[in-house]
Amino acid sequence: MIQALLSEVAQWLLWMAENYSKSRVATYLDDETHRFLQGKWQQGFVGRKEAMERLNRFVATNPNGVAIVYAPAGYGKTTFLANWIRQVEERGVWLSGDGEGSVSIVCHFFNPTIHLSLSLPYAYAHLLAQLYRLFNQPKPIPDSENDQWIDLHDFLGDLKLPEGDKLVIVLDGLDEAKGKVEPFVPKPKIPKGLFVVVSGRWDGEGELPSYLKEWAKFTEFIPLKALSEEEIQEWLRKAGDGELAHLAENDAFVQTLRAKTDGLPLFVRYLIDDLLQAVREGKSPEKLLERTPSGFSEYVKEQLDELEQSEQIQEFEQRVGSKIWDLFALLTVAKGRFASGRSRS
Repeated sequence: MIQALLSEVAQWLLWMAENYSKSRVATYLDDETHRFLQGKWQQGFVGRKEAMERLNRFVATNPNGVAIVYAPAGYGKTTFLANWIRQVEERGVWLSGDGEGSVSIVCHFFNPTIHLSLSLPYAYAHLLAQLYRLFNQPKPIPDSENDQWIDLHDFLGDLKLPEGDKLVIVLDGLDEAKGKVEPFVPKPKIPKGLFVVVSGRWDGEGELPSYLKEWAKFTEFIPLKALSEEEIQEWLRKAGDGELAHLAENDAFVQTLRAKTDGLPLFVRYLIDDLLQAVREGKSPEKLLERTPSGFSEYVKEQLDELEQSEQIQEFEQRVGSKIWDLFALLTVAKGRFASGRSRS
């Protein structure tokens, strides 16, 4: 019996080694990241013109550098970077004072919805695999996190790009990573044409969080701000199949929507989804907006109240007990600023 058990353990270890080697994980993360980006692109994107122009100008007018995109939770850092990547990849070249040069992007998103993406060893493996493929340099990926970081640092240190070409490494969600992502760009001089764009949660006030501190030693800061009324108008025009376009011309409606959401992109997205559903069901979007509470925390409370009253959740609660409310409480406070205050005994 012991031999059979040992055999099963050996087979399991072999399966893990074959299926979760660093190269296999990198391929898996490539596929998952592509699907993740496709999903972001399908959601639609509005506004952020100022931040887009700042990031474009930073890459276009500098020989190299590091930029930090920052904002509190819910301000759309991931959506912004996903759409910036799309813009650059669709363009294919970068217009510079000396003419056109190609721009290549290597990216990793530390995002809970992308399986395995929060692990530092897997993240470094993902970056290395992309770089090796991009520069046609097939190499084995080291197993240890330290060796991966060293390989990444050394590879970039030896980087020599053709005149006018640029390489941009995008690292989104440093605050989500399971560990601190130490800067791997060569010091003191970053190779010509190399740019790194990182993002993380920060409100721009007080001391920098630890995950941004080291990156901030040689960087440009690009904040994402709350959505303006003009940006909300643009979103209403583009939402769905144009069902909300007429509301974009209603100044009072737009002003109320902006005031109730404080221009928080996450709240605006949810509320616009609610408005679309109301219109499709033949209900009044104006009345729905009037009933919507101000502030995201109050909105979350209201959604939980409605969820609690639904037959499906009552049936589910009978099966799993109060644990589901513990989960909802965790979700509502996970990002700090969205604490709903909900408790259930």
